[in-house]
Amino acid sequence: VKDQLVGYGIRQPNLFALSSLVGLKEKQKAEISVSSHLNEFEEAFYQFISRDLLQTSLASAENDLERIMKDIEGLIEASNQDESLKMKRKKELIEEKTIVFELLTKQSVGYVETRVSQELNELVFYIKQRVFLRFNDFFKESFNPSVLQDDGRNLKKALRSSLEEFLASIGYDFAQELRATLLRMDSFLRKQLEEYHNRLLDQLIAINNQIMITLPEFNQDRQIEFVNAFDHLNRELFQKALSTFKNPKSFFEKNEKKMMMEELHQLLQMPADEYLQNEGQKLNQFYLKLLHHLFEQKISHTKLEMDAFYDRYISLLDQKGQSEELLQVLSKIK
Repeated sequence: VKDQLVGYGIRQPNLFALSSLVGLKEKQKAEISVSSHLNEFEEAFYQFISRDLLQTSLASAENDLERIMKDIEGLIEASNQDESLKMKRKKELIEEKTIVFELLTKQSVGYVETRVSQELNELVFYIKQRVFLRFNDFFKESFNPSVLQDDGRNLKKALRSSLEEFLASIGYDFAQELRATLLRMDSFLRKQLEEYHNRLLDQLIAINNQIMITLPEFNQDRQIEFVNAFDHLNRELFQKALSTFKNPKSFFEKNEKKMMMEELHQLLQMPADEYLQNEGQKLNQFYLKLLHHLFEQKISHTKLEMDAFYDRYISLLDQKGQSEELLQVLSKIK
């Protein structure tokens, strides 16, 4: 579990080995000889809720306050200028706003789009290698002596049943890997959007160092599912591989098991490639569409923020006697 979480980008996961059944008995005051370790988990969990989660919320609130105070201080400075400077500053702000909107209109998602496609292609490429590393385990679990016994049972039927179990297991593993890829891609896309946000902010600050923009939350309402690989594969394809089975004794004690394993391994190569190609294309289309939606949302939101930012300053320059009121507001916030 730790290795999987690290793979998803969670570097130091907090893991607790515990027993819910023993934990229930502890709470019922039953006599038990082992510990559920539930107390350690509960202590850490409630500490997270009462301290860590609170700190995260406070840090977010502090960032908002810093942004607001910086904005008000800029407004106070503008309000205190004399009329000639105000007119000059107003003209500068109108020109600035035009430059900012030209910059936002020219923004392109091309670079991020390329990075997303590259990352996805790489993730999908390694799925096949990981699943086929577990190929022998799936085979041994499905084609085992307890199922293929010469005790009067219908061995042909048992053999077909073992094949179905094997294909279902390895096919499900492919689908699970794709679901894990969704988590990795969500994390990667979030990171790319944050980096883009910071690059855009740097460009805007170069125009006006009082500009601040917010980073929209990444809320993924995913509508994508994966079918198990090999579910619809023609079973006639495996007749030759199954024919290597003569009887349980020779299958498990001689070379027949290895022959069947190698034959199945070879037979599944092309179907696996086709499955990953199809599902990979589906994923690529999904994430590129999502990226474009989030990008357009980001630019649209930033334009609204810039509209409000410049309108505040320009409106203030047209008014008189606003600095005292703004100083009171700033004092309350501090």
